[in-house]
Amino acid sequence: MSIYDDYTFIVEAVHPSAHLTYQSRHASTSRKFKIPCQNAEEFVLRQLGKFYDQTDTETPRLPAPYPFTEGGATDYGQISLVATGFTIEPVSGVCLNTSGGTPDNNIDTPTSIVQLEKYWYENPGVNDPADECCQCLATVTYEENPCDCMTFDGETGLWTVHEFILPNTCASVERNPSYEMFTLPNGNLIWADLPENENRKLKQDSFAYKVIPKADIIVSWHNVPVNKLCQIESHLREFRGCVNNAIWGEQLFCDDVSEGSGVGGCSYYEPETIMFVDYQEDGQFHTDAFGGMRQDGPVSNRNTTTLKLIFKQKRIPNDLDPVNPYGWNHLFMDRETGVDSWMRVQVESTGEDLFQLASFNTIMYPMI
Repeated sequence: MSIYDDYTFIVEAVHPSAHLTYQSRHASTSRKFKIPCQNAEEFVLRQLGKFYDQTDTETPRLPAPYPFTEGGATDYGQISLVATGFTIEPVSGVCLNTSGGTPDNNIDTPTSIVQLEKYWYENPGVNDPADECCQCLATVTYEENPCDCMTFDGETGLWTVHEFILPNTCASVERNPSYEMFTLPNGNLIWADLPENENRKLKQDSFAYKVIPKADIIVSWHNVPVNKLCQIESHLREFRGCVNNAIWGEQLFCDDVSEGSGVGGCSYYEPETIMFVDYQEDGQFHTDAFGGMRQDGPVSNRNTTTLKLIFKQKRIPNDLDPVNPYGWNHLFMDRETGVDSWMRVQVESTGEDLFQLASFNTIMYPMI
């Protein structure tokens, strides 16, 4: 049992439903359920991972997989979907009741919650002539899982995410290429076709450029609890302007490919090739609809948002040592040395690297 199906009321599947749709490279579906109206909101909030229980210290949860009763995609190759929305509607208007007595459509105080239309009798078996709870139709929609590298364990009812990602959050990654036009120091350049007895060095007012490949690595950190943003953002500020001190990125990629990309394989970025620039909150995914705030503090942490962590990759191939490319702490030499053109630089007064080193393993797992 898990938060998704740990309830005591009866839920019936309504057929036909759960037919998959795939168009414009996007998969989706929906499932329909008949539920006692007084339990309908609890049911759908469980599917979204937003149901709040004061005994549960780990809310919010990740959304339920499709189908949640079977633990999601059980076989390799199946479409992976998660709950993203819902609708609730009464099966019949017969059960409309305002305050547990005779239905009354007169609303004296529109802001009073006790005068809202309630689609159930508060005392089933007493007010309800059918001697049963009124039923509502709940439609839960499912869309493609936005997160990478996570699986749902049908036996424990828990999502398995990488150990270096905050529990009940997950991440996805995208890479956008860019470049830098680097002005080369002319003191290390010569005209190759001139004879050696002539002045082969470029003049000081000559300009030469080299394209330095770069990339923007954007990690979307999903389902981040809003009431922990202060601690999380303080944690992230400590990484701004730092570069990775070791191979990093295992939690960002699902495939474990050991060949073809330097010391760490395709699932890693080499040391000092990644810089953390900053973060931004994606307002499109910020919701305050679940739980909200009150004067004496937050009532829950079901409100979530998505943070975008912005990294900049600088990876220059190293012909002398192919598995260790040059990164942020290397610059092009400005003199003739007889060695490779790129060399590590440090601050003379302190002996520190140009860019501070940091372990990125904990960047998405603050101690909160």
